[in-house]
Amino acid sequence: MTPSAGPFAYLADSAAGVVRVIDQATEAFIGSIAVAASPRSVVVSPDAVHAYVANQGADSLSVIRTSDNAVLA
Repeated sequence: MTPSAGPFAYLADSAAGVVRVIDQATEAFIGSIAVAASPRSVVVSPDAVHAYVANQGADSLSVIRTSDNAVLA
């Protein structure tokens, strides 16, 4: 299952070090969000306000605000 918030799906792309954003209605690629090294998984909060990204290569967690796809941490 792909994590989603509203109309968007979030996919971790470990090789590129980004999270890909996909429009679920059209399946169109919207853009990429740069995060830390080797993102492995994405989980969207129950209220769909944030997406949490586990970055294996950096041993860190990135937080994305789903309203504007800004990286907060």
